[in-house]
Amino acid sequence: MVHLRRSVLALLARATAERVDALIEHIQALHSYHVPEIISTPITAGSPAYLDWISEETRPR
Repeated sequence: MVHLRRSVLALLARATAERVDALIEHIQALHSYHVPEIISTPITAGSPAYLDWISEETRPR
């Protein structure tokens, strides 16, 4: 009997709340699993500079 081993990788992606749905759709379109594990963790606080950076880096281009 042959046992196949799959590598499992974790991906951390940053997005604003307004962009999470688009990010989820993009991951689902590219992922090989029928039901990939995709979760969203809200940011409830953080340094203003970091939160500004996330907003700037994840805005639609």
